[in-house]
Amino acid sequence: MTRSIFVAASLGILGFSLVGCSSDDGTSADDANEVAQGIAGARGVPVDFPAKSRTPVVDTATAATMKYFGGPVIANPKVYVVWWGDPTKINPVLTAAKGGIADFFAGITNSKYVDGFNEYDTAITTQAGSHAGSAGTGQHIGRGNYVGTRTLTAIPAGNVTDDQIQATIDAAITAGTLPAADDNTIYALYFPPGVTITLTGNGSSCSSFGAYHFATTETTRHRAYYLVMPDCGSSFKGFTDVTSHELAEAMTDAVPTPGSNPDYPQAWNDSGGSEVGDLCEGTSGTVKTSLGTFTVQGFWDEASHACKVSRAYTKDFNVAFAKNALSVAVGATATAQVTTQAVKGGGQALKLSVVAPAGVTATISPTQITSGGTATVTVKATSAASAVQVIVHADGTTGTAAQTHTAALLVDAH
Repeated sequence: MTRSIFVAASLGILGFSLVGCSSDDGTSADDANEVAQGIAGARGVPVDFPAKSRTPVVDTATAATMKYFGGPVIANPKVYVVWWGDPTKINPVLTAAKGGIADFFAGITNSKYVDGFNEYDTAITTQAGSHAGSAGTGQHIGRGNYVGTRTLTAIPAGNVTDDQIQATIDAAITAGTLPAADDNTIYALYFPPGVTITLTGNGSSCSSFGAYHFATTETTRHRAYYLVMPDCGSSFKGFTDVTSHELAEAMTDAVPTPGSNPDYPQAWNDSGGSEVGDLCEGTSGTVKTSLGTFTVQGFWDEASHACKVSRAYTKDFNVAFAKNALSVAVGATATAQVTTQAVKGGGQALKLSVVAPAGVTATISPTQITSGGTATVTVKATSAASAVQVIVHADGTTGTAAQTHTAALLVDAH
């Protein structure tokens, strides 16, 4: 894997000052006892300012803050939580089987928090930058899924650079430890305390920055999207606050570029290079999910020119697996339940299909349901496989536009 020439990120600071930002369901900000510890780094990669958000850059002609620069978004995130080394050395608030970071992702990706991002769809004409006037990527941002947790054991010793992180991701995909990346895959990497990540020209984690999201371009495989989440001594609320910051920015600006002059292949930024999380640092609220209530950072809502933690813009739907992992013996079959959900509005007709990788076959029944209904995927393994994805596609509409949402099932065949 080689680093894309577009490597950059908005870097979230662990331990924000939690200033109030109410959600649409009336929940309020969490306690404001955590103070930002970050330091603004060099301009090669923009970092978040401590304890406050950046001032939005407003276009005087259009009154717009966020502009679309033509690049891709992550439409339906399939999140893998990835432990950097032995999980027993990772902060236990993250690895907890109940109420840990896996539950956070499972809840948040299928919540009102993600619904708010669909104002940043890309089925529009590029608004700014070198690709202004060209067609966008035609994507709709909707709910996603937590797929599973993986552990990286073949890792460099001690502190690491981003180049080493990228090389480790590449090797893990090759080895089958991580599933291959696609348009919606996000690897969320969590590190033990004491492991420092260095970005050339931008200092070190827990002093110059607290977290970041990057995109890489491989020569033989798909671009990989990942979050780097060092342990700077935060509470769990601090972890979820900064994690939500990076998730929101990765979904709405999948391939960030350096500095304060955004351009393609970036997606949504203001003219100063700030992403949707940057403009709302220091704000937070809580979002109720099926797996608990979690603290999240506010994101920039272009429609109201304010920070929100949830908002639904249009009728939508979601698809997910009831359990995201499946183990099956070679030659045998196993089943997994698919669930669907109506988001803002009543049910709608969905067409379901399933795609399986080499060595695995899969069928789904029924193939036509109404959102809110369930279906069953039957998987058969024809050869041994590790960490392969079976993908369900659900075709419906978002508003009046045709839309496909996806969900992933992680299969180990033995």
